[in-house]
Amino acid sequence: MVVQSLVVDDALRGSGIGRLLMERIEHVARSKNCDTVALSSQASRTDASEFYKRLGYELSATSNLFLKRLV
Repeated sequence: MVVQSLVVDDALRGSGIGRLLMERIEHVARSKNCDTVALSSQASRTDASEFYKRLGYELSATSNLFLKRLV
């Protein structure tokens, strides 16, 4: 299962909402017979990286995002 985006409001961070959301996502993934959950987080978001590591996620790759503005 791929988590496209997960954002918790700054004022609510640390309240357990992110953990509850990820637990629910993992529950749904298991019910759909998924064997992994994948998500992306900006490298500069060290707080988010530490959060996911605390939940048992491991960094598996780094990549660059390329954009070309056509305007």
